Amino acid sequence: MALVDACIHHNLQSDIMMIPAIGHYIVNSGGKRFRPLLCLLTARLFGYHGERHIPLSVVVEFIHTAS
Repeated sequence: MALVDACIHHNLQSDIMMIPAIGHYIVNSGGKRFRPLLCLLTARLFGYHGERHIPLSVVVEFIHTAS
């Protein structure tokens, strides 16, 4: 999950002040981030060894937060 948090911060760097604020809200809100965790656990369940599951988990969290 630390890699997911780092990826969130990396992808939300912007000169527009609202965008990094959203990233900090997502990471620091204290939520369990159950949906990204499911992505990570599913990748592990199927023996995935790459890194693509990290940004996928971030996208899932962004979609959840936006809705």
